[in-house]
Amino acid sequence: MVSSARTPLLLDTGPLLTYLSLKFLDEIEAQQQYRDEVLADVRGRAFLQVEQERLALAFVRRTLLTTAHVATEVFRLRNQSKLGERKEQFRRFSLNFLMQNVSEVQSLLSEVNGDDFRPILYRHGLTDAALIVAADKTRSLLLTDDSRLRNEFGAGTRFEIQLLRDFLNQGG
Repeated sequence: MVSSARTPLLLDTGPLLTYLSLKFLDEIEAQQQYRDEVLADVRGRAFLQVEQERLALAFVRRTLLTTAHVATEVFRLRNQSKLGERKEQFRRFSLNFLMQNVSEVQSLLSEVNGDDFRPILYRHGLTDAALIVAADKTRSLLLTDDSRLRNEFGAGTRFEIQLLRDFLNQGG
């Protein structure tokens, strides 16, 4: 399956947190040094200007989806993180942004508990299993930073899964 510009993007924790951080930094008109520090903290490495621009451009043109499980992880900021310094402000902004720009796909425990998905829950945990259920339901492009998940579901599914870095390198 090859995604098109109309294929919805289902966002895992890393890609969603990255996008929310980028939009938040725009909102507060953050200085470049602070932007670079926050995004490096979120991504675990420098997040280049070209990557930021590709992400913003690619995401604004697509339907964005996520699950409540992912949102829970995004809102659980580490106190020592750069965003943790502005935790309440970031959460307020993020909730408003999510409500206006990202649709929630429900993945019920009863769905994750189905024969097709239960083994995924055992191997990867509830958040990832719920994402796979949601991707299967919506036939979306699941963007993740989890190479184990990508390697396991790279072919033979009704959805596509891609690492965020690969998605951005291909121009989104």
